[in-house]
Amino acid sequence: MAVVYDPHLEERLRERHIPETWPREIIETATERYRDTVTGVYVAIGKRWYKGKEREMAVSYVEQGTDRKAITIHPIQANQKQNRIAKGR
Repeated sequence: MAVVYDPHLEERLRERHIPETWPREIIETATERYRDTVTGVYVAIGKRWYKGKEREMAVSYVEQGTDRKAITIHPIQANQKQNRIAKGR
């Protein structure tokens, strides 16, 4: 599956000073993967060094035919991740 970037994601990469390759790498090698039960959006989680610390980064994406369209990327804290898992979001 090819990974394509949504314009929103490209803007977030610039704003957050995140390397361009990270969303694709995280989607392809995710250590955890979830699906939002309300929206159907997938979330891939991978660790990266970001702003001086190793952090979990969440990449939201949708599957469109044979492609995965990456929508956004952001660091996620452990408590945020657990709350979202518990709520199915």
